[in-house]
Order: sequence, then C-alpha cells, then structure tokens
Amino acid sequence: MIRSIFARVMKRVVVAALGFAVGVGHAETGRIVDKATGQPIANSFAIAIWQGDVPNPVISSLRCYSFAIVKADSTGTFSLPDRAPEPAFGLVNKEKVVGAFAPGYRMPTSRPALNPTIEMVKISGDEKRLRSLISLVPAECVVDRREKELLPALRVALEEAKSIAAGNADLERKYVRTIERTIDRISKGKVE
Repeated sequence: MIRSIFARVMKRVVVAALGFAVGVGHAETGRIVDKATGQPIANSFAIAIWQGDVPNPVISSLRCYSFAIVKADSTGTFSLPDRAPEPAFGLVNKEKVVGAFAPGYRMPTSRPALNPTIEMVKISGDEKRLRSLISLVPAECVVDRREKELLPALRVALEEAKSIAAGNADLERKYVRTIERTIDRISKGKVE
C-alpha cells in the first residue's frame, strides 16, 4: 500500500518536473500553440514517452520503455500513436506521457491530462535552456534502431542552441558541439 502510494507520488513528481501531461492508453491528437496568443508554433514537435513501474517488493522504479516524436503541421496539429512502438514486458502501471518541444518555448509546469491543446510559454535563451536541448527524450527511452526519428527535432534544437550560444565559445563548445556530435553519430548509424 505505502509502496504503491509512493510510486504514484513519484510519478507525479517526474511528470511535473518534465512538464508533461499524463494520458493512459489513448490516441493523442491535438495542437501545439503559443499560450499568450493561441497561434500555432512553427517547427514544433509532439513527444510521447511510454513508461511503467518495474515491480519490486520494496519500492517500484519508474522506467521509460519507448517514445514517439512527430512534427506538428503548420496549424500546430499533431497525432501521436495510441500504443508504444516497443512492447514492455514485466512492467506494471504503464502510462503514456505527452509533451512538446518548440524552439524558444517551454512546456508549462502543468497541463491538464487529456487536454488536446499543448499551450507553450515563450522563453528567453540561457544556459538552462541549452542543457534541456541536449536531450529531448530521456536516453533510456531511445532504442538504437529508432534514434533517427529524433533527427528533425535535434536539427531544430541545434539551430536554437547556436542562436543562444552565439559569441560565447564556452557555451558553443559545451552545448552546440554536443548536439552536433549527437546528430553526426545518429546520421552515421553509430551506436554509443
């Protein structure tokens, strides 16, 4: 009982930290818009992460087992699959967590579950934003054979990183080069 309550509380903490909304086992079709204007956001991507608990008699541990990423169209509309591309054997309490990435925007700290509209908040670029651009999807979610699906979003992230880090050699070396190396590695099909 206590373990189950703790696991559910921890899920909510993870979801809040990521700024993603939880939706269990449903197709996700919606729009990505600027919260202030209601206008669609260019070059935006919807991201679904499927996760579940690894059963453990002492404490459950949340594990990501798959992802999907789709580019929204010019009206901000996206459609994500309702099921994970990879199976998740042995996990319990499975759920799909949906979020978005758009250059110059961040997810709000909370989003009502099952809300088809993702309202993103405009932000200014800083080092914290650069750190977030390095990993759009948690590494444990990405199956090597599907990494190429991240390339369009990584290229958009690279342009934003270049813009933020312009003129600052330390930031360029630390963040821009990291994203460039990741794109290069994935493009060449190299596994880390």
